Amino acid sequence: MPLMLHIDQLKKSFPTPQGTTQRFVDVSFFKMDKGQHFALSGSSGSGKTTLLNLIAGILQPDEGRVELDGRSISGANEALRDRLRAELLGYIFQTFNLLQGYTCLENVLLGMSFGGKPDRARAVELLGRVGLSRRLEYFPRQLSSGQQQRVAVARAVAARCRSGWQRWARGRSSWSGGRVCWKRWPRGRWGGGGGWCVGGGVCVLCLVCCVLCVVCC
Repeated sequence: MPLMLHIDQLKKSFPTPQGTTQRFVDVSFFKMDKGQHFALSGSSGSGKTTLLNLIAGILQPDEGRVELDGRSISGANEALRDRLRAELLGYIFQTFNLLQGYTCLENVLLGMSFGGKPDRARAVELLGRVGLSRRLEYFPRQLSSGQQQRVAVARAVAARCRSGWQRWARGRSSWSGGRVCWKRWPRGRWGGGGGWCVGGGVCVLCLVCCVLCVVCC
């Protein structure tokens, strides 16, 4: 059986204002199998979100390879990366990225449509599980930040994807020397066969499965 996530010699750098380049991601090897959960910790600006974006195919690496469920996402063209992300990942963005002209229920249904057929009953169930059963027809602007975050969680797991990624900033900042490290994380409550990875602004990223998801503490 292929690994849920396999990273090999992954590198990503960005130009600096001084005309040099700074490497933000340098992962020689990492693997995650079904049912495993990890946390990724590091200070703000240490490359956590860049790494998650590389795994999700939002960014392409300078070098190296990322495989999801045995399929290469790092070497795929943009259309294939979009399709793999829809099929294999649930991504919870730091700013949630909810569509303001759509209701809570419509945001979840739209997320389902990229990875398969929308299932209204499942969307209603998931929103109920995050405590929003009475907010189905509310628009994002009518919700608190915490409620918007819960809509984003429901949308990420709605398509029954193999993995889920969540990325949000921690309320307090802390400094850990600029290093990023993986840690094992307790099992999530959503089920599924993947794992969750969470990203915290300055501190913790957790991978939780939808199941490859990211959660910050």
